[in-house]
Amino acid sequence: MRTSWIVVSLLVAAVSPLGAQGMADSTRCFRFDRAYFGYPPHRTPIVALTPLRHPEPRLGTAGYVIELPTLRPDSAERERRQLYSGWAPLYRDSVIVVWRNAFAGHRMRLMVRDDSLVGVDRFLTDDRQRTARPARARAVRVACPSV
Repeated sequence: MRTSWIVVSLLVAAVSPLGAQGMADSTRCFRFDRAYFGYPPHRTPIVALTPLRHPEPRLGTAGYVIELPTLRPDSAERERRQLYSGWAPLYRDSVIVVWRNAFAGHRMRLMVRDDSLVGVDRFLTDDRQRTARPARARAVRVACPSV
């Protein structure tokens, strides 16, 4: 029992002092390990997690807007993606990031570790026959690109 308490203490110590809850106070940009995000045909690994509230009901009342600062889509495509995409703090030490259109996309559950996000990505699709295994996802905080 004492060993598990030590492990939990070490995990909590690795979490950023602001944690997931403190991420909603300003825009923070991250570079992911893959280009999960985009507006076809362009994709990017860089995402901005903004403090703007998001109306997406699946993110709950604590949902926020995601922006892709390096891409400039047309307004219809941007509006459609923003309807189904967003981010939200889950617990003190983790966030959920969702990027999808009406049919497919990514849902990530990520731990906040200092200036990084580490966790699991699940590719979502409305095709019941095609399921993808969860994969590791990583992101490092970067300066937000000026556009």
